[in-house]
Amino acid sequence: PSATGRGAAKSSKSAKGTKSSKSTSKSAKNRSNRGDMQIYEADLGDNGTFRMTVESNGEATYEADLKDLDELPLDTVIGDSLAYHLHSGKIGPGGECVPTYTKGHYDPRLKCGGASTAPLCDDVEDGVPCCAQKPAEDYCSDGNIESCEIGDLSGLLGRIEVKDGRAVEDVKGGRCPGCIADYSPEASGTDGSAAYNTWASVVFHGIDGQRVLCADLVKA
Repeated sequence: PSATGRGAAKSSKSAKGTKSSKSTSKSAKNRSNRGDMQIYEADLGDNGTFRMTVESNGEATYEADLKDLDELPLDTVIGDSLAYHLHSGKIGPGGECVPTYTKGHYDPRLKCGGASTAPLCDDVEDGVPCCAQKPAEDYCSDGNIESCEIGDLSGLLGRIEVKDGRAVEDVKGGRCPGCIADYSPEASGTDGSAAYNTWASVVFHGIDGQRVLCADLVKA
């Protein structure tokens, strides 16, 4: 199942540099105080925001402030929690969350969850990075970065609880090694540039795996 990214137009607008000078100055000041830290923001329009902060050493914090989830289209099944992942490609030009554009999960270490962007080895030539099977045996069974895709944020850190149409989470202690270098805002599934080792967007999934919200992640 697929969904259209609420606020996709706003995300594109942010990507063109329409942030206020005050906000930009504050972000720049924070970065100068904390080395090579980088902040990425996803604007989900009427449904809120998502922000990730990545330090040069790979430590990461994820902040979700989602709202009006009970006002999504009637065919949207949220349930009591949301899964969320970094996806390899940007969302579609009309805000589409479909794999045609976003591809699967960012998986630079080839941990090979069921939705990893990495191809199956049976489908590619020798020497191409690939997964013997998806999901890999015992994938993410211990919930740590040694067995989970880096982009499988809810597999690593837990799902985000939804209550009364809101989902607010401030997750510290995350790990996103290599994320600053692998950020690829123009990567897309339509031209083959989105790969297992690129990331560009965040996608939220309902209780049955349905893609319910998405947005491109833009440098703050």
